[in-house]
Amino acid sequence: MTPREALLGVVREPVWIVRHWNWKSAILSSMCRAAVFFAANLSAGLAAAFGALGVELGYRVLAAGVYGALTERCGQITPARSGLFAALVFIPGLAHTVEYVVHALAGTPKLGAGMLGSVAFSCITTAFNLFAMRHGAFIVGDGRGTLASDMRRLPALIIELARIVGRGVVRAGSQILRCFHPSTS
Repeated sequence: MTPREALLGVVREPVWIVRHWNWKSAILSSMCRAAVFFAANLSAGLAAAFGALGVELGYRVLAAGVYGALTERCGQITPARSGLFAALVFIPGLAHTVEYVVHALAGTPKLGAGMLGSVAFSCITTAFNLFAMRHGAFIVGDGRGTLASDMRRLPALIIELARIVGRGVVRAGSQILRCFHPSTS
């Protein structure tokens, strides 16, 4: 499916989000991001840290299921680079805009630090989630496994992604070196 078809499908049938709400993303993302906001607000006191944790859990458990569904949808987009772009730009842009508003309204004291940690976390996890979903892990649609089986696959998925990224870095590095040391053929 193209990016346009993916977006139009969701807009034309908004109930799709409810049917494809990704509970695996909701659980894992809300726990991790709540910990980020807790740590970022600890310097403001224990009450502030637990308050930020509660706000993030309350918001994120609902929202992350939606974002997970959208990420899973991006995994169906071809060409793959279009799905990657949509997953890395559109979804985090939406997610962090809503997250900022929720925490600002709640009066989270260390909002900047929490947002910085959350955005950094998104840069890593969104790309990994899309990779894992394209390999059948952490999905709730057709071909899904249990959360436990997905977690067992996690180390192998991390190693495979690191291998792919490593090859890309080596390739890019050799291209850059060729610019500075052209062959004399």
